[in-house]
Amino acid sequence: MFPRFSLATVLLAVLAAGWVDTVQAKPLDVELVKAALRTGTPAQDEFVEAVVALTNAGALPRKIVEGTYYWAMRKKERLRFQYFKRALIVRLSRAGIKLQL
Repeated sequence: MFPRFSLATVLLAVLAAGWVDTVQAKPLDVELVKAALRTGTPAQDEFVEAVVALTNAGALPRKIVEGTYYWAMRKKERLRFQYFKRALIVRLSRAGIKLQL
C-alpha cells in the first residue's frame, strides 16, 4: 500500500508543478504600486515605473520585487517607498543583480 501511495503522491506533485508553470502571472500595475507605496515626487514615480517595467519584461525576478513590495506595505504609510527602494536594492544585490536606474 505504501509504494502505491508514494507513487500517486509523486505523480500528483509532478502534474501540479507542470500546471503551475503554465499559469501566467498578471503584469504588475504601475499606478497601483505607486499609490500603495505613496510615491510623492517625480523621481519616486520614475523609480517605481522603471522597476515595474523591468519586472514585467522579465529582467528582474518577480518573486523578489513582489516580496519586497508586500514587506514594505507593512511599514509606516509615509515611509513605504523608502523601505521598498532600499530593501529592493539590497535584495537584488544579494541575488547578484545590480539595479541601474
